[in-house]
Amino acid sequence: MELYWYLEEAIASEPTWLLLWLAVLAGSHTISILFVVYKHDDGWGFRWEPLAIIGSWLLADMIMQSMYHEYGYVRLLGLAHLIGWAPIYAWMVYQRKIIGFASLWGKYVHWYLVIAGISLFIDGVDVIRYLVGDDGNLYLRWSSRNRNQFLYWIIDSSYVSLRSITDYKNYFMLFGLTGVIALLLKLLSIIVNIWEGFKRGYRMKECPYCKSEIKDDASKCPHCAEWISDKK
Repeated sequence: MELYWYLEEAIASEPTWLLLWLAVLAGSHTISILFVVYKHDDGWGFRWEPLAIIGSWLLADMIMQSMYHEYGYVRLLGLAHLIGWAPIYAWMVYQRKIIGFASLWGKYVHWYLVIAGISLFIDGVDVIRYLVGDDGNLYLRWSSRNRNQFLYWIIDSSYVSLRSITDYKNYFMLFGLTGVIALLLKLLSIIVNIWEGFKRGYRMKECPYCKSEIKDDASKCPHCAEWISDKK
């Protein structure tokens, strides 16, 4: 039986169709970084949800790495996704009603919910199968003939080059760096809003409902859609 020291090597040994699915899954999480900062009528805004999605991905990966070294490449690894993703996934299901579907951000949220939801369902089935006795190593599912050697080389090489980042001792650094970047982006959005407000010659005020900055003469908040004055 072929064994791997690193989880990434075990994953890279999977057949092409599964590697492509994992690529879609990873991309669906990491692309959320593009939606952290956004432009609206009153300037620039900041979203915490994309950072939460990326943070849940890192947390699940950290848990899965630990479980792999403890149990091997087995179906129980799906539990890492259930622990790391499920709370943020449930929150995004709730946020979906507020975000809507019209904007590009809204379309991304629905895409994320579909892709992550499929994965969580599969993970749940895998955990149940493990608990009822299907606890064999997953390497044995596929023969080496079913493995796309080119994709294996690309994925394994990429993971090897990034392995120093994903070691346990550097996870806290990753979370800390994500937090610092988030605070810097938030500060930048505030500075830009103040500057643009100064250039346009109007003062800003705080929405009493969502606490976002809006124009001083605004009668309706562009963020939460609540009416500020009696004028409708």
